[in-house]
Formats: sequence, structure tokens, C-alpha cells
Amino acid sequence: MRKLSYITKLATDHAASSYGIPVLVLDGVAYGPADALPVPDPDPLAWLGGATAAEAVRNELGEVARAIEHNAARAEKLACDKAARMALADGAHPESVAARDAEKSDAEWTAEAGEEIALPSNIADLIAMANAFVGAH
Repeated sequence: MRKLSYITKLATDHAASSYGIPVLVLDGVAYGPADALPVPDPDPLAWLGGATAAEAVRNELGEVARAIEHNAARAEKLACDKAARMALADGAHPESVAARDAEKSDAEWTAEAGEEIALPSNIADLIAMANAFVGAH
């Protein structure tokens, strides 16, 4: 997942924000949900072409949702793999692959399950603010 460019720049403490509705602040300029965004070059979202701020934030929320789903599926796979390997190891010969797998560290199992998509620790707050922003449109 690319670096979050928009939902991390939503603010309610800017002068343009009112009644707790966030604004998108880019380079000191506040944008409301219906405002067209400038497209700097090179911009990883240049394909959006003059998208409104709400569209850009909504697109990024979709990326965040996919990252959360990926991480949840990955965690479920890790838990199932660990349970299956431990069950195999209970009756396995000490030199068997199952027994060796059961002794793997969490770091080794994590590496096998693929990379977790890093999300900011305050992602729940960012999602709530982004939903308020796109809902104001």
C-alpha cells in the first residue's frame, strides 16, 4: 500500500473547519469535500485528474479497507497454520517436519504468511474523520 496522502491530512482544528466537520489541508490550503484538488506532478494519484477532495479521500478509504482485510486474512491464516502444526506435532516423531515446524518462532511463521500492511496506530480515528469528511459532501 502506498503512503496515505489524504486521510492523514484531515483536520478539525483549521479555521475552515466548522461544527467538527474536517477539512483536507494540503500545503496549508484547506479543501472541503466538493473542492477540486490540484494535481501536482509527479503525483501517485495523478490518474484521479482534478478529483474532488471527497473522491480522493474515499479512494484512500478503499485502500485502507483492503489493507485491513488483508491483515485480518493473514492473521487468520497464521492462527490456523499454528493450530494445525501444533496438532501434527503432538503425535509426530521428534525429527519430523511437523515437529520442527511446531518449534518455529512466531517471526518465522509471520514471514511465511507474507507481509503485514502497515497502517498508522491511529487508523480508527483517521477512518472516523474520513467518513465524517466524505459524509459532509
